[in-house]
Amino acid sequence: MFKFGTDATLRNSQQNHLVANGLYIIMNILIISLSSAIERRNFQQIQMEKLKLDFEFLEATSIHDIDEIIYKKHAKDWQRPLKNTEVACYYSHQNAWRKIIQSNEPALILEDDALLSKYTPKLLADLADKKKCELISLENRNRKKIRC
Repeated sequence: MFKFGTDATLRNSQQNHLVANGLYIIMNILIISLSSAIERRNFQQIQMEKLKLDFEFLEATSIHDIDEIIYKKHAKDWQRPLKNTEVACYYSHQNAWRKIIQSNEPALILEDDALLSKYTPKLLADLADKKKCELISLENRNRKKIRC
């Protein structure tokens, strides 16, 4: 879960961190993005700097990365047939989940169009109390959700 420490114990940490109430809260922040999405990456870079959040880009799965057979197999597993872009997005998230499992550390997964509140660092610090949660989903959408 979240790790806490003081400036002295975590100063040289290689992991991403948030600072809240004088404590460092170590959390990886992964932003799913195609390397060709320069404008979106620039936006995220600026947004993260303003929020004083460290992050890393995780290369998104492109529609060109998915074999037609795989697409056809998974496109109909949902409430409605998925577009190839939605299947690619799902695979991108699946890659992020795998990375989190391998690291055994909590992480925030964002898509490169995420617009964060100035209160995001505080919210993430507050989530440290939710130690028994395996997944906390923070979404704001007006459209119908896709669930498997």
